[in-house]
Order: sequence, then structure tokens, then C-alpha cells
Amino acid sequence: MKTNLKSALVMALAGAILFFADAAKAQVKHVLYYDATRQAMTNPQGAKFVEVIERKHGKAKDGIITLYKIVSDTSDYIALSKAYYTSVYEPRKIHGQLLTFFPNGKRHSIQFSKGEMHGELKTYYTSGLLKREELYENGERLGGKCYDEKGKEVAFVPYREKPLFPGGEQAMLRFLGQNTRYPASSQRRGISGVVVISFIVDENGELCNPVVAQSVDQDLDNEALRVVKKMPKWQPAKLEGKAVSAKYNLPVRFSLGR
Repeated sequence: MKTNLKSALVMALAGAILFFADAAKAQVKHVLYYDATRQAMTNPQGAKFVEVIERKHGKAKDGIITLYKIVSDTSDYIALSKAYYTSVYEPRKIHGQLLTFFPNGKRHSIQFSKGEMHGELKTYYTSGLLKREELYENGERLGGKCYDEKGKEVAFVPYREKPLFPGGEQAMLRFLGQNTRYPASSQRRGISGVVVISFIVDENGELCNPVVAQSVDQDLDNEALRVVKKMPKWQPAKLEGKAVSAKYNLPVRFSLGR
């Protein structure tokens, strides 16, 4: 599905072409713009991705998010996905049906339960031939197969792999423990809590644009940012075996031990 971006957003904001029964009740709608690394942009100029978010009212946390990719300088777009989220804010969790649009025009849906994949997943080559088929139950993969462009079964690779600190999660916890310094000013004031730092791990493993997604105290926020900026390159996320950019939210805990 490709058309002019302005027309597409007008249609979306008007509530047209909705795939969910509750969508017609949505009252509050707004648009978010992203660059190629999926970092938020305040100016739509040069945006590569657009999200249309629909909620029932201003206080509602749940809603429907439709993601579009801008594919040319003429502002044509391709609809990539549409889903209902129990929260449109980070961390987001899908609940129900995720509708995905493939480049060959095929449309596929997979069920999510409390943010976990639940059901059948299929992807396709641009030729229309099946690329992979998997079955999930509450986030656990029960089985799966991958195929080449001639339809022959090949070695299985996971559909999606999250970015990984070198050595894994335990190595990351050791790094945080060895490099994080509890600010004396925060200790004196008895301030503790969890600072969440959000960043992009690009396809080369570089950490880009770290920002405070959940604040506790300015000194604790600054220390958490400092430690994240000191981290080495990560293993990038992968989508069907190919390195891709991915967003990561990292909690940094400060505890007084009382």
C-alpha cells in the first residue's frame, strides 16, 4: 500500500481504514516522526518513519499505533505494522493482534499476550514465496523452519535477536557494578531509585543518542548517562540474521542498601 504521506496521515487521523473494532472510538490522535535509526524527531523534515497513535481520550494509556516507512523524497510511504498496545508509552506492550504488511502485498497477523508473541509467524520473500514459519506460545518458540528463495529448507536462524552487551547480561551487570559511582550528594539526601537510559544500538553495535527515559534525580541521571556512554560496542540486534538498529531501555539501579 503506497500513497502520498500527507494523504495517508489525513486518512489515518480521520480514523479511516481501521482494522480493530475499538478503533472507531479513538478520539485523541497524534503523529510521531523518526529518523533512520528510529530516534524521535521534532521536525518531520527528513523523517524516515512515521507513527500514528490513536487513543480514546487524553488520559488513556492504551491505544493503536500504526507505523509507516517513508520510502522516497516524494513522501510516498509504506504501511509496516498496526497493533493495539496496553500502553503507547515506553516500555510498550502489544496485546492482541499485530498486523504486518509485507513488501509483496501480503498481510499477516500474529497474536500477542501481555507483550509476548503467541501464535503463528510467517515472513515472505518479495517473490511471494515463504521465507519462514514459526509457532509461539506466550513468548516461547515451539518450532520453526526457514527456506531459501527456491523454497528449499535451510538452517534456522531466529527471526529477531535483541542487541547484546559483549559477554551477555551478566557481563553487563558486572560492568555497571564496577563503573557506576553513587553520587555523594544523592547519598546525603537519601535518594535512591532506578534510572532508565534509552539508546539505539546501531547495526555496527555503536550506542547512539542515550537519553534519560525515566528520571530519579539529576545527579543519579547524570551518573547513569555517564556509565552508559562509557560502554563498549554491543552486538547489534538482528532481524532474520541481518544486523539492524534497535532501541534498548537499560535500567540502572541506585540503592542505599538500607
